[in-house]
Amino acid sequence: MGAQKTRFSRTIMESETPRQPPQNLSPHQQRRREEERDRLQQEWAVRSEKVKRIRNALAVENSVTVKFQLEQQLQDEEIELKRLSNELDEIEAVLQSPSNLRGAAKTPDLSKLATNAPIRKPSQEASEQSSLHPSNTTLNSNEKIIQTPTTPTNSTTSSPRPPIITNWTRRRVIQTVGFTGAGLGLAIVIPRLWQYNSLSLQTFQFETVTVDAQGKITSRHNQEAKYFIENLGNGVTLEMVQIPGGTFTMGSPAGEKDRESDESPQYQVTVPEFFMGKYEVTQAQYQAIMGTNPSFFKGEKRPVEKVSWDDAVEFCKKLSKKTGRTYRLPSEAEWEYACRAGTSTPFYYGETITTDLLNYNSNYPYGAAPKGEYRQQTTDVGIFSPNFFGLYDMCGNVYEWCQDVYNSNYQGAPTDGSPWLTDKDNNIKVLKVLRGGSWLSYAKDCRCANRNNGLAREVRNGDVGFRVVAVAVE
Repeated sequence: MGAQKTRFSRTIMESETPRQPPQNLSPHQQRRREEERDRLQQEWAVRSEKVKRIRNALAVENSVTVKFQLEQQLQDEEIELKRLSNELDEIEAVLQSPSNLRGAAKTPDLSKLATNAPIRKPSQEASEQSSLHPSNTTLNSNEKIIQTPTTPTNSTTSSPRPPIITNWTRRRVIQTVGFTGAGLGLAIVIPRLWQYNSLSLQTFQFETVTVDAQGKITSRHNQEAKYFIENLGNGVTLEMVQIPGGTFTMGSPAGEKDRESDESPQYQVTVPEFFMGKYEVTQAQYQAIMGTNPSFFKGEKRPVEKVSWDDAVEFCKKLSKKTGRTYRLPSEAEWEYACRAGTSTPFYYGETITTDLLNYNSNYPYGAAPKGEYRQQTTDVGIFSPNFFGLYDMCGNVYEWCQDVYNSNYQGAPTDGSPWLTDKDNNIKVLKVLRGGSWLSYAKDCRCANRNNGLAREVRNGDVGFRVVAVAVE
């Protein structure tokens, strides 16, 4: 795929919506405002929990690069919490005005549960929530959550105990009660937050193959890996495979056939454990999160394509919001580490590939491999053999976006698995990295070390998709 080296910049502007004066609402308008309030309260709870987890990760993280990324995430989340606070304040001001309380559907009476303390601002709320301990955590001299477990107890033997709460602020009561109506929120919210903090890992078995220089299978290997399943709704799921941490050699050796200069110099990278999508993001998954399917080659189980880097990042943001976990694009180092899966050959199958193993342009084979079927389109994910980590289609089918800015070689690249977010001119808004090759690519461009020479972040091509990574911060 030819990449157009165009520079792209985008200005992000923030503005605050001016407060609207109280207004008289019809019963229909009142219901709509209450529904919007409930939605914002749920989003507040998810983001507050995310802030807590980021702060916990910051407290134990030693890598300067990773800490910087976590601090950026924390800043973004706190901005969103402030926005939510402002919107909730505006809605409450309208709903609580005397003209709307008379003769309209009333919101729950919180006076018996709440004090007259002022509404907390997001920085205070996030700070309090981020300091929660698994049990008996004192928030201040008047607020305490007593014996609130962080993992669910066995439902067949006991039920979760709702927290004992004293002197909650009005904001906190509104957030809690808003999930299910007055009086019912406390028993529901705590288990809901548990599911964000725990992963139920399962094990799956799979078979991998190794080929010789002619592409003939010389051995088969039975493997297993751990994974968890994310429910996206309407029967759509996302499978995330546990990738063990380790150290590997990134780049290609000088003697590798068809290597390019941007694959050097080789260097050692230590990658922490993470979770990666078992498959490229499918059209069904993209539709479930984004509500649209831009792909040219339609099929629910085919990888989504014609997505820009910005589209992929937005998908990750919405997926994170929906699940309460942090999802993102992989760094380039994470991608190559996961692709190689402990191998050092040009492909994770061995010295070459065939169209029985991957989807690529077989009119241009690699080494001594024969030509094969050139499909000229994407295929369903997961129909070929996976690599030794249990990941499918890491090479071929569609190119995959990475977080990194494209640099023409590895001099000065991070060695801790984190993304390289600037070019050598310290520019952060230039070409983005693509890895893996596609259905349109020559076999040589599907090598584990091959790097597409960068693509502008706004470009959408019919052979470009992505897969996601979940941050292991539990």
